[in-house]
Amino acid sequence: MLKLLQSANPFSFVFLLLYFAALNIHPVLFNAYNPIELHTPIFDWFFINVLNMDNLSPEQLFYITITIIFIQGILLSILLRAFKITSKLNLVPAAIYYLLIYLFDEFIAFTPALILNLFIPLLIAMLFGVYNQKSADTTFFNSGFLNGCMSIIYFPAAIYSLFSIYALYALRSSTVREFFVFISGFITIVFFSVYCLFLV
Repeated sequence: MLKLLQSANPFSFVFLLLYFAALNIHPVLFNAYNPIELHTPIFDWFFINVLNMDNLSPEQLFYITITIIFIQGILLSILLRAFKITSKLNLVPAAIYYLLIYLFDEFIAFTPALILNLFIPLLIAMLFGVYNQKSADTTFFNSGFLNGCMSIIYFPAAIYSLFSIYALYALRSSTVREFFVFISGFITIVFFSVYCLFLV
């Protein structure tokens, strides 16, 4: 099976789709759908008041969830190739990711943590992109902004801010000014979110 996934051609992609569909046989046949789980004010407000996702049936929510999981696996494969962790673009990392996710039913649910996993590849790409840059103010601000978004969606994700600061300083000789640029990016989205909640 791994040989079929060690490339990124259309045949391999179709095989990955079939593999992913096979993992979903149990919840589809037995209607084992996990309910939507909301935890944070911004997450609740956006997905309930704006997108009205609480009106969706369990089946519709399940298909949205597995679509997000499938996209996450593809993003993981692309990220590993972009930073030359794999010698060529292949779909093995995606297949392994799906297998690990489906070992636990709790992971197949529409939760803030699920949405958060879409942000993590982008954050890692930003952090590695700062290496050997002469001026990285934009990257520092964007990574702070993204960390703020992640913290608003799921508060425990605030720990990634510490990881990001450490990674930025480890990959590049950063200054105190750049640290404040990172903090300003973080505060910007938090302030904007609080303002939006105040309006509603």
